[in-house]
Amino acid sequence: MGTRSVEDTTEAELVRMMVGRQLADVFPSPAVRNGKKIALRVRNLCCGSLVRDISFDLFAGEVLGVAGLAGSGQTELVRAIFGADSDVVRGTVELEGRKVCLSSPRRAIQAGVAMTPEDRKGQGLLLSLSVRHNITLPILRRFRRFLVISERLEQAAVQRMIDALNIRVSGTHQIVSQLSGGNQQKVVLAKCLSSGPKVLLLDEPTRGIDVGAKFEIYRLIRDLAERGTAVLFISSELPEILGMSDRILVLSRGQLMGILDRSEATEERVMELATGVSACPPNIEAEASQ
Repeated sequence: MGTRSVEDTTEAELVRMMVGRQLADVFPSPAVRNGKKIALRVRNLCCGSLVRDISFDLFAGEVLGVAGLAGSGQTELVRAIFGADSDVVRGTVELEGRKVCLSSPRRAIQAGVAMTPEDRKGQGLLLSLSVRHNITLPILRRFRRFLVISERLEQAAVQRMIDALNIRVSGTHQIVSQLSGGNQQKVVLAKCLSSGPKVLLLDEPTRGIDVGAKFEIYRLIRDLAERGTAVLFISSELPEILGMSDRILVLSRGQLMGILDRSEATEERVMELATGVSACPPNIEAEASQ
C-alpha cells in the first residue's frame, strides 16, 4: 500500500493503509436499542478471591464492556458465569428472567450462553484437528442421523459459518494450527456461534491478531448485537473498550467499581474507577426498572 518514513507516519495513517479506513471509522457505530430486555442478570456473584459480590444486568442487543487493570477479575467473572470454574461460592444467574444453574460449560451452552476464552490456542481450539471438527464440536448431536453423523449436514453447516465470518481457509479439512491468528480466532467465534447463543461472553477476542482481522471481528460483534445477541466484552485495550461498548463495567481487585454509559465514559474516568481512586457503584434495581 505504500512506504513511509517513521517520523512522517502517524498511527492513524498506518491503520488507514492497513484496513482502508480512517482510525475513527475502525469501531462500528452502535445501533439504537429499543427497550431494555434483560438477557442476563447476575446477582451477588462470588468466586475465589477475584469475583467479589458482583451484580449487573446485560441487555439484549447490548455490548457491555468489562474493563480493569490486569488481574482485577475480568476473566474469572466470565468463567464463573459460564460454569468453567468450580469455586463459585454464592450468587445467582438468570437468563431472560429464568434462574439457571450453569455448573458446567455444557449446561451453559444448552441454556444459550457461549464463551470465547482468553487463551484461544490452549482453551479455545484443538489445534491438531480440522476447521470443521473444531467448529462443530459443541453441536455434533445436531448432525446425528440414527447412530451416525451426517457428514453432508455437518459440512454444510461449517461452510455457512466460514462464509458468514469470512474465514480464510483452503477447505474445511484444513488443520487449525495452519491458520493465521486472526482466522484461528474466527474459528473460535464460529464454534461459539454455531450453538446460536443468546448471550456471548468474549474474553480478549482480538488479542494477538492484525488490525484488519480486528476490524472484521468488531463488525461481527456489532452485527450480532444489532440482531439481539447480548455481548459481554472483555479487552485489556482501553480504546477498544471505549470504541465498542454501549456501557462499561469497571472492576478493581475483584470488586465492581461502577458501570458507565457510553456518553460519560472516558479513558480518565475508567482509569479512576479501575485504580480505585473513585467509585460509583450502580443502583442495579433502579437501572433494571428504567
